[in-house]
Amino acid sequence: MKKTPFIKTAPTQPNSGLELNRLKVHLGLFDDSSIDDYLTSLIITAEGTASDFLGWSIGRTKLGINAQAFRDVLITNNPNVENSKFVVRYFNEAHVSTVLDESFYYIDESEQTSIRLSFLPEVKSLKLSNRYVNPIELDYVSEMRTEVRSQKLQHAIMAYCFELHENQGNKSNDLLTSEYLLAEMRSLFL
Repeated sequence: MKKTPFIKTAPTQPNSGLELNRLKVHLGLFDDSSIDDYLTSLIITAEGTASDFLGWSIGRTKLGINAQAFRDVLITNNPNVENSKFVVRYFNEAHVSTVLDESFYYIDESEQTSIRLSFLPEVKSLKLSNRYVNPIELDYVSEMRTEVRSQKLQHAIMAYCFELHENQGNKSNDLLTSEYLLAEMRSLFL
């Protein structure tokens, strides 16, 4: 089965467990609340960089896919996430986005490496919009498991934040400390 490409939305809140005050102390900024938004964005950026290195998302992730019809969808399962939620929408013949009732599909999470979304035959009775090439939308939202948010992960995020903060005008490739801390958690998919 061909895997469907995803549209990934950027996280808006940190999820590594690193607290803002802890980062302020690490950067020597202590009680300066005027830069809280800036530091929060550093944490989110650092989590994104760590996610890219690890091969799995640290932050709360929302993946959206567009499907051509009511065909099975296969999603690679990430063992580091929990609280996965699915919302399936379709554009009806009036071209309005409508949430698909859960009785029209099922989600099979029995395989360790993938999640399969399958539509039941009754779904074919729905009239799809002819205006859209991909009239089906799937939102898949997941969060990192609590036990994965280790001290080592938080230290790596702090190291990334330090690098980003101290070298705002300079591009640096010297992120080995963070990568060393993250190496044992890295997932490579071939």
